[in-house]
Amino acid sequence: MSAVQIAVGILLSALLLVVIAFGYAAAAWRLARRFGTRGQVAAWVLGVVAFTALAAAWRAFVAQGPLAGATVRQNLVYTGTIGLFAFGLSSLSLRKSMSRVDTPTVPRPAAVRSVGAFFSGIGVLLLMALISDVVRFVRH
Repeated sequence: MSAVQIAVGILLSALLLVVIAFGYAAAAWRLARRFGTRGQVAAWVLGVVAFTALAAAWRAFVAQGPLAGATVRQNLVYTGTIGLFAFGLSSLSLRKSMSRVDTPTVPRPAAVRSVGAFFSGIGVLLLMALISDVVRFVRH
């Protein structure tokens, strides 16, 4: 695989994550406006399940990369944990925005903050993995 193909793959993956995060923000906002806290919790759970299923299907389709040697169960745990953090922080951001603004659809600034929180959740997990790897490397 060439460097250009890798770069294109990374950019397309990032774009897909942005689309998923914006879609989640819109759906969670509407569910929370209609059903309150139960709707937001339901959106969070459904978002995590859908994200994990999509990621597992993608891993099965591609079957290469850093998680290629991992079992299906490990892949589900990895992607499920990422989904919990990413969608959880996104939900918290939306909840804070909902306390300030009372509109039936998600305002653009709230959606952008929600997407930022989504990527922050992914970043937190990546940072934890990096620290864990560095500690393991230093001990050996």
